[in-house]
Amino acid sequence: MFQNSKQIISSLLKKERISPTDNLAKIMTIYKFMADTTKVFVSSKEKVIVSKPMLYDFEDYGGKKDITKVFVSKLLRTGTGQCMSLPMLYYLFAKEFKVDVNLAFAPEHSYITFKDNLGKTQNIELTGRMFTTTDFYWQTGFIKSEQAKSGIYLRPLSEKETIAHLLTTLTISYVRTMGTDERVLEMALTAQKHAPNDLAANMILAGYSRDLYNHILRQYDVYNLGEDELLADGKAQAVNKSMNLAFDHLMKDLGYAKMPDWAYQEWLKGVNELAARKQHVVRRRQLEQQLNK
Repeated sequence: MFQNSKQIISSLLKKERISPTDNLAKIMTIYKFMADTTKVFVSSKEKVIVSKPMLYDFEDYGGKKDITKVFVSKLLRTGTGQCMSLPMLYYLFAKEFKVDVNLAFAPEHSYITFKDNLGKTQNIELTGRMFTTTDFYWQTGFIKSEQAKSGIYLRPLSEKETIAHLLTTLTISYVRTMGTDERVLEMALTAQKHAPNDLAANMILAGYSRDLYNHILRQYDVYNLGEDELLADGKAQAVNKSMNLAFDHLMKDLGYAKMPDWAYQEWLKGVNELAARKQHVVRRRQLEQQLNK
């Protein structure tokens, strides 16, 4: 499925005679493939292919019931995804065609960011299939200055950090299907090593130490051991200290605060309202005008 999509994008690039060095033109072409209905002759298939836009799937968009809802494979299979899989697929296409873009995060959300030909930062919001400014994400009211300063939100990720993020997605999927074990700790530590401020990695590590300490407390309860024994248990106290440090780093250093589900629903509503106003069409036209200069 990915190869089929890649062939269509390649055919679009050839049809429009896009130069391999024209970064903005390639950005717009990949966007066109994902956001518009496109028709192009694919020589390898010897036929005209009609490609439909990839849409946002509002059902279980966070993957709480089914973690595969956030997978790119589900998006490729069904043509519908959400705010993690849509930008990630765009990023994967960008890597295939040597396009300079980055993944970035907002609360419970990810998007594509890049520099246009004038050196200005532009963002691709695939949830609503539109181009936005960074101010759009600040206006949600759920991003604090310390969160942007720590780098968990509104910062372009490096390729290494993006791969680390994929590792955390794999880790979460592993936990959902296999439970928590030492492999979870190993994967989260590896992700954090290459992306120290990755929010998901730090959340997994904090959750792992909390679960481990709760398991110790249950064992003390089973064997009717008291608080004095717990306080004298060096290993148990080391786990408790690790847990507190992990949560302090998450909350204080990174500034993390959970975005309520109702707030994210309101944000999605705002995306749809902004898309309906068609201002993003003007922004897209402005970018297209840069291609003609």
